Amino acid sequence: MINQYIFWGHSDPPHCEWHIIPNTPEDRAMAIQAGATAFSTVSFSAPPEKGKPEPTRFGDLILDFDSKDEPNAAIMELIYFVEWLVSEYDANPHFLQYWLSGGKGCHLLIPARMFGGEEGDPLLPRIHEKMVYEINEGGHHPLATSIDFSMYPMGKGKLLRMENIRRRNGRYKVPVTWDELNNMPMDDLLALTSHPRKVELADPRLPVPQSESLTELFLRCQLAVHAGSSSRTQTRAVESVERECTFIRHCRDDAKMLSEPEWYAMITNFAVLGPVGRELIHSYSRPYPGYSVEETNKKIRHALEGAPMPCTAIKKIWDCGKNCDVSSPYLLYRTMPGSNRMDGVFALEDDGLYFRSDRADLSQKGLWLSSPIEVIAQTRDPQNGSWGRLVKFTDANGVLHQLILSMADLGGMETVCDRPCWNRDFEFHRTRRLGAFSFAFSTIQLRRCSQGWSKNSDGSVMYTFSGT
Repeated sequence: MINQYIFWGHSDPPHCEWHIIPNTPEDRAMAIQAGATAFSTVSFSAPPEKGKPEPTRFGDLILDFDSKDEPNAAIMELIYFVEWLVSEYDANPHFLQYWLSGGKGCHLLIPARMFGGEEGDPLLPRIHEKMVYEINEGGHHPLATSIDFSMYPMGKGKLLRMENIRRRNGRYKVPVTWDELNNMPMDDLLALTSHPRKVELADPRLPVPQSESLTELFLRCQLAVHAGSSSRTQTRAVESVERECTFIRHCRDDAKMLSEPEWYAMITNFAVLGPVGRELIHSYSRPYPGYSVEETNKKIRHALEGAPMPCTAIKKIWDCGKNCDVSSPYLLYRTMPGSNRMDGVFALEDDGLYFRSDRADLSQKGLWLSSPIEVIAQTRDPQNGSWGRLVKFTDANGVLHQLILSMADLGGMETVCDRPCWNRDFEFHRTRRLGAFSFAFSTIQLRRCSQGWSKNSDGSVMYTFSGT
């Protein structure tokens, strides 16, 4: 299994320096002896450092339900959220974990195994955030308004209080069961935080049941995050637009009272930016009291039927008082360093793997990347490490080949493509989007329906995909 690292510190102010240690039971125990009261919500394949490639992050999906004035309201929203997981995602509530924080609310943990996220991802916090957002917006209205979305930062992550640690108010963060949440009176539940306690979890000998619907959601959010809105370069480009464009900054800062014409002008400029634009539109729109996911998406679709509103028209609605070197705000994003985005789609055709920059344009195949190749399974070793993809392709002589590519290899396709089997059997374009080619290998299976895990004779394990 890959070595992992984790941060520890203190959950109550004044916060001390964060310390990084190997993520082992022994090192965690030593950290607790040294005074640790909180650990980071994710672990890392290597210590995260500025200016270096993002390490792979690992961890379960944790939600924090906070209601400063009414902790019982947060508890009720957690219950409602879990009931939605059960009914819409076939999640088993007895394999989830629950805590009363002893403060403003409660915590929920969804095991990574339940949604197939054990192998981690460099952008895992952003994937988790997107998953929570999509689940929470599943109905006509948000399921919960008390979810703390600051739980999913990049960098070193977020420190989360350990259970049975005494707070300054004299109460404890304590575990509770699903049955207790459903059956105990609210006052009795809150009284449990007055003392440390343990609960009996689901039988550890039983494997956590994997939800196909949650797995599909995880894979879809993983693809969206990598393909669009959450890369560091795009984040810097968005920050630059907000800094340079007074109107866009006005839409962000005054979202609660933004007029409909101003709101729509913003939408027309962001809608053309693909996934990153749609994320920004919802992010800017959410603070408005009458915000609706359905209505916002309807406006986005309408905006895509026309052109982005130019600055000359915007100034008639809200005069920024500036004269920039661009005719529309969205062009600031397009011209910022690092704003090149991969918001198209990979398509597997009979004669090869293609990339289409415009998802809606089916008139052309797009950019040819390689010979036809099919991802048929995820793979890992018996120790839950060495994750990879099982791929198959046919060489020029019509001979079928199967090959396991590790995720580490997929991070450096230049090395993979120098293997003798590739040189002899497989054609790819060495000058076109090699990074995209690598990304396609690791994500094209997301178009398939998950089928199930199976064990090979050597002990390795595969998760097979079927369908289209």
